Formats: sequence, C-alpha cells, structure tokens
Amino acid sequence: MVYIKKIISFSGLDGSGKTTHALESIKFLKSKGIRVDYVELQKKSIMNIVGSKVYKVVKKRNKFYFFRKVTMVLDILTFYLKTLFKKNIVCDRYFYDILVHATYVGAVGRNFSKFYLKMIPKPTMAFLLRTTGKEAFSRKPEYDINFFSAKEKLYDNLKKHFTVIDSNGIGKTQKEINKKLSRIIWS
Repeated sequence: MVYIKKIISFSGLDGSGKTTHALESIKFLKSKGIRVDYVELQKKSIMNIVGSKVYKVVKKRNKFYFFRKVTMVLDILTFYLKTLFKKNIVCDRYFYDILVHATYVGAVGRNFSKFYLKMIPKPTMAFLLRTTGKEAFSRKPEYDINFFSAKEKLYDNLKKHFTVIDSNGIGKTQKEINKKLSRIIWS
C-alpha cells in the first residue's frame, strides 16, 4: 500500500455527479494501491443531524442562523478530529457546499464567509463539477429551477478554490478527474 496524506473533495449543484465521481475516484485510487476513506460530509454534519429539530424549537430565523454558524464551525473541528489519523480522504460534498447552502438561505453573510473559508481544511484537490442550473434541474426536478440558478452563481463566486471540471458525461468527466488525480498521487 502507498500512503500519502491527501484530501480530495467534490462540490457542485445537486445532480452534478458528486457522489458518482467521488466513488469512481476511490476505485481509481485503490487500483493504484492507495488506501482511501470516503466521507459524505453533509449527511454527517452537526447542522444536518440536529438542525431541523432546533429549527422547530427556535422558530426565529436570526436565532437559528446563529445556531447554523456555530454548527458550521463545530463541523470543521469535528472533521479535523475524525480525520486526524486518516491518510487519504475523498469527500462527497465539502465545506464549500455547506457554505453555499448557508449563503443561499441567508444564514451567513460576507464576513462570516471569509472567516469560514480561512478555517476549513484546504483540500489537496477540490473539484467543482460544473453544470448549469438548467441541466441540474433536469436531473433533479424535485428542486426549483431558481434554487439551482441561485446556487450556480454562488459556486461561481468560489471558483478560485476549485479545479473546475465540466460535468458532461460520466466517462469523459472521470477520465479528466483521474488525469488530475494521477498528478497528485506521487507529489
């Protein structure tokens, strides 16, 4: 087994292929003899686990938004602790996705966003699977088209943090991802 310490993250709109490409990337890395762990960041977040219960109790947005900010910071600390002894991690969704959603719902502003971006662990490779809001809506019609369009703009504001890959077919997209992963495997 080859041991390296890398964090690979996948971000993007719902329906952009984050889970598919995260799992395919794990297969690719394992085929190269690299031990890797899978983390689905959002489902295990404190905000996601207890947030809906707190929202029902609090019933005031400003108090709930304060709670959201606190849990976002706690999630970063929890991530550091949980991954302290893990060698390589592939994240399906990352702190960028959590920030985009919190910004979308109006829970965080510019100052908190800057603070949050400084706190999160910087991934070795952060992929933004780029798709249009219209295309994402066709894949996930249970959401509103405006939801996707607004989030598309928020991701665009964070582009400098990512390696942007057009999500235009699983095979072609994964080949491009594997090529980029190959460059960092031995670095």
